[in-house]
Amino acid sequence: MAVMLKHLLHIINDILDLSKAEAGKLEPVLREVNLKKTLTECITYVKNRADDNGIEIKIDIPDKLPTLVVDRVMLKRIMANLLSNSVKFTNRGGVIKIHADVKLSNKRENIFTIIIEDTGIGMTKEDIEYAFKSFVQLDSGLNRKYEGTGLGLPLTKKLIELHGGNIELQSKVGEGTKAIIKFYSPYTEA
Repeated sequence: MAVMLKHLLHIINDILDLSKAEAGKLEPVLREVNLKKTLTECITYVKNRADDNGIEIKIDIPDKLPTLVVDRVMLKRIMANLLSNSVKFTNRGGVIKIHADVKLSNKRENIFTIIIEDTGIGMTKEDIEYAFKSFVQLDSGLNRKYEGTGLGLPLTKKLIELHGGNIELQSKVGEGTKAIIKFYSPYTEA
């Protein structure tokens, strides 16, 4: 019963946050965040489920990254959504890779790139466009294999955009999906 209530609360929060974001009523609380520490916490969130499903998680995050100016709670939600999708859509024996780095732009700002790449079931180009629409599930039949509300990717995209960032999905059916997230942050040294 408690698990069902927790799941229901999660769905309600996603609906409310997506509605607020679409109405321009969701404001990020910006703070300096240690990206490696935050991503490691998010990986811990999905690690047990990945282990239970025989999925390996590989991490490539440098120790010396500058701080990222972002809403930490929103960043964790973004990463939790993307990592959960990778675990959900990757079969036993698959691999999920998490990579992060930063480059200095010619505008003297740090461009943080976070890549989550899996060896999962993948999507077509049409599926990718469709997946960013609210309440849409690519497998919508009554006997569908994958659970979900169809809110994860639309909410993730909105939360990233609230920070002036962007997300791109690259995918091939049967080969996996790569999510590339970019955040732009005032220049600081590591």
